[in-house]
Amino acid sequence: MLSNVLKTSTWLLLLSIHPSLTLSLPRFFKAHLSRQSNPCPSCPGPPAADPPSPPGDGSGDWGKGGTPTWRDKTWKVVVLTAATGAKGLGLYHAGENLIHFLDNTGTDKYNSPDHILFELKDFNQEVADLVQPLAASAYTAAKSAGGGTQTFASRWTVCNLQGSSRSTDWFLALGGFNFAVSGFVTVKKVSATEWNGDLTYVVHIFDRYNWDGKKIAMFDVTIFEDDWMGKLHKIGLAREYIVRGTSENTYGVSGYDGGQVPKPQAPATED
Repeated sequence: MLSNVLKTSTWLLLLSIHPSLTLSLPRFFKAHLSRQSNPCPSCPGPPAADPPSPPGDGSGDWGKGGTPTWRDKTWKVVVLTAATGAKGLGLYHAGENLIHFLDNTGTDKYNSPDHILFELKDFNQEVADLVQPLAASAYTAAKSAGGGTQTFASRWTVCNLQGSSRSTDWFLALGGFNFAVSGFVTVKKVSATEWNGDLTYVVHIFDRYNWDGKKIAMFDVTIFEDDWMGKLHKIGLAREYIVRGTSENTYGVSGYDGGQVPKPQAPATED
């Protein structure tokens, strides 16, 4: 959800800094819609219901805003060129998501919670804070039952990106988004007074990629409108879509005792 986020101004700034990005016309290509396997068959899935859409979210009906003009088509080429160039300038996910918007399919797109965990400042702490009470409750329940496994799952929780200080790439790729966690705690009694526990969980994300007409000043002087991008959806040259993802890695604690849950740590190796 890109409320109060003027991505348009950033893409225009990108073009002004790198004018060479507009000299060639890249071909359209489809972004990966999903490249994940299920890392945790024993973990519950994401919340069954998608988060409610805020009032006024999105640009409206697709393809019902009139016939595209040559100016509209030219604007789309300019934006596509900027998005493609941005991928090589440290804005990979922002470029990928914008390209999928311009692909005009409207199909769901996979974004990696694993990347967000370690590229978005403090998000791993937000995840640990969400896991904490759920895991502690599951541990207590399993222990009270004499041992065994207890699953848990959270509701959707909003992660707000009020500016690009946490990650310019993810700020432009998603703006604010929803996340949830699900997993299980296994507890075994190892002596009359000792218990051994293990915590395992995954992270889910959800976002509606759209342009909702909000505006913001750039350099306190010039005002650009999100509606420039929203119009592409309205006239059928681009299409808003849903972003979903479940982490491709599991996270947790070996020897979990129902206490503090640490921030998830990056795997030793990544693809």
